[in-house]
Formats: sequence, structure tokens, C-alpha cells
Amino acid sequence: MTKTMKAILLTALIFPGAGHLLLQRYRRGSLFILSAAIALYYLFSTILTVTKEVLVELELSRNNIDLDAINTLVNTQLASVTDTDLVISCAVLVVLWLAAIIDIIRISNDDY
Repeated sequence: MTKTMKAILLTALIFPGAGHLLLQRYRRGSLFILSAAIALYYLFSTILTVTKEVLVELELSRNNIDLDAINTLVNTQLASVTDTDLVISCAVLVVLWLAAIIDIIRISNDDY
């Protein structure tokens, strides 16, 4: 397996920018890794906030814990989160992933 193929697989399957590090493109790799980490941080912090609020509500209503109550609480909490922010962070993550893969292919074509 060539080094370029390993770099593409690392970026595609592990994390954006990981393949750049293999190809010793540390600045570009760090930029992709940092950008993707920020998008993931926002995504996970939103998910954890919603989860925490649902758990607090479930703890307050200990006597009626069933699947319908949990579903209602989750839907209520998700309604308070702006969908635009989550969509933007997911879109940024997908675009970064694709841009990192395309950049590795471009780098490999420039090297040969």
C-alpha cells in the first residue's frame, strides 16, 4: 500500500488531517485537525447539554419513567436547540473531511 493511499485512508476513516501528518504536511494537518475538533466540540457540547437537561427532568419525575416520557423529554429539549447551529456544525465537519481527502489527493499529484 502506498503512502498516499495510507494517508487517504487515515483521513477518510480516522480524522481529517491525520493523513497530512503521515505525509509530513504538519501545518495543513494541524489546521484540518483543529477545525474539525472545534466543529466536533460544538456538536458534542450541544448533545451533552440536551442529555444533561433530559436526565435532570427524569430525575425530577422518578415515578413516571417510561419510554414515552423519555421520548417527550428528548423532543422538548431538542426543540429548544436551534437546528441551524447543529446543521452548520455537521456541514462544516463533512466539508472539512472531504476537503482534507481532496487535499491529500492534490498533494500526491503535485509530488509525482
